[in-house]
Amino acid sequence: MTSFRHAWWIHLFTWLLVPVVSAAEAPQWLLGDWVLDSERTHELQPEQSSGGGGGFRMPSISVGGVFIPSSGGSQPGSGGARDPKVLRCASMSVDMQGPDVHFVYPGVGEEVMKPGNDQGRKSRWNQSRLTQTYATTTRKVTKTYTIESDGSLMVLVKINPKGSKSATHVRVFRRPAPSLN
Repeated sequence: MTSFRHAWWIHLFTWLLVPVVSAAEAPQWLLGDWVLDSERTHELQPEQSSGGGGGFRMPSISVGGVFIPSSGGSQPGSGGARDPKVLRCASMSVDMQGPDVHFVYPGVGEEVMKPGNDQGRKSRWNQSRLTQTYATTTRKVTKTYTIESDGSLMVLVKINPKGSKSATHVRVFRRPAPSLN
């Protein structure tokens, strides 16, 4: 009887632990190099209406048909909050540093996503999706990375400023073409 109870507790503990362990596993599907697919990004970019009634149009420039927010890239009154680096890059490299996901955006900067809640940035991932959310005194930001059926990486960034309409930005990345050496 004792061995049955012992086996039952081990089974229960293992059952409860498995989702926690699998949630922290490396998102292998995301690792490696990615380049911006300007054409697909432009096609999928949602229309941001400036609408009536005090709507705001974010200053931006167009590079290769993709609208990129200007260097401030913020809503009025946001205290100069910059848009996430993934919206300002033309390529990125993703690897693991221990249990953390490390992003390198050439010419823009770096970012580390730690699983769970790290100083108000909540990051989680599984076999098909990586999501990070955080809030500041002026806005809430949600970034979602998913692999599409064609192997491209779609990044959705939703910026919800306090007292203003939210904006959703789409970026599509693909693997770089193999070099012919």
